[in-house]
Amino acid sequence: MRSIRFIPFCLVAALFAAAAFTCRADTAVETMRRLYDFTPVGPNNPVLAKVPDYGIEIPVSEFRAYVAGEVADAATRAALPPAQRRHYLEALLDEHFLLANGYEQKADQTEGVAGMLKTTKAMLLEEAVTDQELKAPGNASKDRDEVLNKFRDRLFGQMDIVVSNEAYAKLKAEAHRLNAATGALTLLGKSAAPNSAGATPQVSPDVAEVPLAHCKLGVITIGDVLHTYLRQPLPERPDLDQQDGVIAVLKHMLGPDLMVGEARARGLEKSPMVREKMQLNRNVLTRLYALDQLTAQATAQMKSPDIDARLKEWYQANLKKLYTFPDKDGKEQVLPFDGNRERIADDYFQNLQDRLRADLIRTLREKHKIEIDDAALAKAAL
Repeated sequence: MRSIRFIPFCLVAALFAAAAFTCRADTAVETMRRLYDFTPVGPNNPVLAKVPDYGIEIPVSEFRAYVAGEVADAATRAALPPAQRRHYLEALLDEHFLLANGYEQKADQTEGVAGMLKTTKAMLLEEAVTDQELKAPGNASKDRDEVLNKFRDRLFGQMDIVVSNEAYAKLKAEAHRLNAATGALTLLGKSAAPNSAGATPQVSPDVAEVPLAHCKLGVITIGDVLHTYLRQPLPERPDLDQQDGVIAVLKHMLGPDLMVGEARARGLEKSPMVREKMQLNRNVLTRLYALDQLTAQATAQMKSPDIDARLKEWYQANLKKLYTFPDKDGKEQVLPFDGNRERIADDYFQNLQDRLRADLIRTLREKHKIEIDDAALAKAAL
């Protein structure tokens, strides 16, 4: 098999300094179990509540950020009386108990959470290198799209992509077939959008997995290229009979990965922004994992053999509160169970989730000693 070599650009790579910031030397961000703020604990950020044996520590900055999300008006926040401050702190403690419970279940090591974190890191690295590029000397006054397009072109131009002639011939033939099929669907008035089930022509399995190109990022198959190609409307698709057309598709495909690779080369994985946002996402997903386990328990209970009896008991217990309402004449009308089982089941399910959550938090609170600094809570600036 003979190969041709695509080297679309001959640009000299510019030199960039590493990120001009360092992580906080006194704090290991990756160990901080925060949901709102990552300011380190210190004299100006004392701890308001902690559960030493369960890894919970809530400083003023975390509490302040939480309350800001609950009470929009700054003047109202500043004037919160002790009882309300304590109420919000207890509510935030509940959230941190769920977070700690998620870590206890090793949520961040599960396939689902780990996969989401991998995707998140790539997005954050792309965001970080984009921000650094836009702020580079001489770029601040330029158009954003122009700067980023030139940046992506430069990164793409530094790659050596080897394309198989034999696979390239198959790519062109398959592209012609798919374009003809797309045109036929358009004439029939059917959508050719990528997400329209049954309407988009599909890449033939015979060629989808055929390796087309090799580069430093790995192997690119014919299917990889054509799946990107088909996302574009028929009139806007590049001509794959021309190398420039293939380059255009490859550039679009590989752009994000090249930017992530550049971010890593610049050491941006160690930047405070990436580290803190990664840990925030890890913590949020870990807490959500704990809640998902409660939802799974509730779902399992909804499948119990006696669920109808439970629903009817719930219905009777909440008949006046939830299922009785006045008609246009002011007379009380009762929503019958028959014909409304689905709505009643939804109400029961939501209540069941709330009860399971409350039970878990109550159990955790009973098992672990909570320490609260009431004096610091009273003085905390909100």
